[in-house]
Amino acid sequence: MTTVDSETALIHALSVTQIPQHLQIVQAHMTNRLHGTRAIVSLPMAPLLPPVPFPSISMVTFPDGLDRDYILPYFSHPTLYFIQKARLHRIGYRIDYTISLDSNAASYIRSIVEKSSFDGVPQQAAKTIDHILTQNYNFDFLFYAFEQIRQADRAVRVFKKEPVQSPLRFWKKLNRKFRQNLAFAQLFNAIDNKYYQREHKFRYEITLLEATRRAVKFAYEFYVLSSEIRFLAELQRAILLQLIWIIQSQYESKDPPTAKLLAYLHRVHSRGGRYMDRETRLAFDYFKHPDAVPLFSKARRFGDADSLLRRLSNIAWDMTAPRFLEMVITARLQGDFSIPFFLSFDKALCDAFRRYPVKFVMFNEGSIMARPFPETASDAYFQECPEVLTTFFSPESRRERDQRAGQESSPAAVWRRTLRDYRDLRRLLS
Repeated sequence: MTTVDSETALIHALSVTQIPQHLQIVQAHMTNRLHGTRAIVSLPMAPLLPPVPFPSISMVTFPDGLDRDYILPYFSHPTLYFIQKARLHRIGYRIDYTISLDSNAASYIRSIVEKSSFDGVPQQAAKTIDHILTQNYNFDFLFYAFEQIRQADRAVRVFKKEPVQSPLRFWKKLNRKFRQNLAFAQLFNAIDNKYYQREHKFRYEITLLEATRRAVKFAYEFYVLSSEIRFLAELQRAILLQLIWIIQSQYESKDPPTAKLLAYLHRVHSRGGRYMDRETRLAFDYFKHPDAVPLFSKARRFGDADSLLRRLSNIAWDMTAPRFLEMVITARLQGDFSIPFFLSFDKALCDAFRRYPVKFVMFNEGSIMARPFPETASDAYFQECPEVLTTFFSPESRRERDQRAGQESSPAAVWRRTLRDYRDLRRLLS
């Protein structure tokens, strides 16, 4: 059995697993070709089972009291099981619970730090952030920093032309408000949690000067030196192109939803796009019930045409959030496994997040991102449109897309196609 065959068998086994006992059988049949492979499996709570049913498989549950309205778990169920193919197994793993946040949530963080209080922060946001601080969970501002790449990129381009370069010189190229936000984020991460838990007052373990020094170092390493940020930026561009195709497919005809889905996937196939399962399912929901997918309401036909590309780009940034969490899973920042959450007070983003419930992920030591597998397989999700399964997902179509992928998926090629198809979309909507 080849490595690919072994991975395919593992994916199928985990997809049909419904109870924890099956995981012991799955792990026992993992071949040596899967050495280094890890999986995190999300299953419904089984209260009658012992906490750790198998000595080589660990189980955890989500932390108690999380506000599920705004703190979005990446996985669909609160009970998680960890399996891996390794030479040695030990009982128990160190788990890192990390909460990432978007620009919307980060704006409240700035207000809290400036005032050292929740004054002026909406009640629900204050309550949620207070709970996170009280429980001493890890805050991660990387996604917020990633969202700001648009304004940081201008500074990077100017900075790289200078003969003398240093972190401080780059820092001075950034917008003043943006610099303050980065420094306040460092200060917020240095809140004295024990003091806050006891007094419910803010006290910081570092000074604003030290927070600024850390922000200077972070900004230079993240925006100038990091390769991961380029990967995510390219992914955002790819999602933007998919969104243009989705909106084109929605407005070019009054065909039924299944026909619009086929039109969208034809664009993906014929124009060198990559298949994105999460976006395709969201598109199908949108084609069936346009008003039921609030994230896409930002791109309504009768909005300001001049701002359409910016609005679509903002949606694409939102839709990179799950991909960012898939990178967090592989990073394992402070433990053997990272269990990511996402904090957002944007209800449209929260709705889109929940529309793709993840049952399990797989990754290995060399993975940049974890590979997600949803609760419902594609053949079941698209059963209303069987032609999708017999054409787009056929082995021949997959091979064609794979052959074109290297030629048409370079960042420059994707951006040229994006601008070309955006012009077509503007003409369609005019």
